Amino acid sequence: MRRLIEPEDRRLQAAAFFLTCGGSTVLYGTALNRSANPEHVLAGFFLFALGAAISILALSGAGAGRAAAQMERFLSGFF
Repeated sequence: MRRLIEPEDRRLQAAAFFLTCGGSTVLYGTALNRSANPEHVLAGFFLFALGAAISILALSGAGAGRAAAQMERFLSGFF
């Protein structure tokens, strides 16, 4: 498995971060705290979808890996 996926890859680390943050926000806002702000749940869903997009781009192929790197550089300006 380590030959297929490099755990030190920054793109995969960024994807795991966005998936974790977005998934936990959506889970907290929908299941645990029903009175949570809907905008926060929507932002969590956006983070989750962003993490999924980065992970798909990073794992799909060589050309898509460059696209994931460009997306990561673009998003680093926001965070």
